[in-house]
Amino acid sequence: MIVVLRSMDYEQLKEHIVEADRIILWSCNDCTKYSNLGGRENLEALAKALEKDGYNVIHQEIIGVGCQPPLIRLRTKHPATKEIFEEATVLIVLACTDGFLKTQRVFKKMRTIQVGESVGLGVYSKAEGMRLVIPLEETGLPPSIEGYTLEEAAEKLGKKAGPIV
Repeated sequence: MIVVLRSMDYEQLKEHIVEADRIILWSCNDCTKYSNLGGRENLEALAKALEKDGYNVIHQEIIGVGCQPPLIRLRTKHPATKEIFEEATVLIVLACTDGFLKTQRVFKKMRTIQVGESVGLGVYSKAEGMRLVIPLEETGLPPSIEGYTLEEAAEKLGKKAGPIV
């Protein structure tokens, strides 16, 4: 499973949007959910915070696996979502780096904002949550059989762990 950490906080996210934007919030419901950044609850919390601050969130989209182009492209064609995606100006993506890049390629006409960043491979358990076991080489972290908690990994890498709000 991919471990995803935040590259920005809520205030930094707001620097990338304006009140006139028509925003879609997009979340992977797999790795990013288990990294405690994405998933339905975190997506809804972000929508509420943005709306409270006067931003126009027009849609929230949960995608089963956020790095699968056929699933992403389906949103541009499906009758239930096609018009929504055509009217949006901004897509805020809660996904791994690969999921963000693939989403950006599909929604070329829309400004996309990357919130999460892949930092390596991990394991998840209900008891311990997500743990980073095999960090990406560019992180400089050595692999660890015990793994790094999300908080430990974030601190070591200058990132943030957990939901954006």
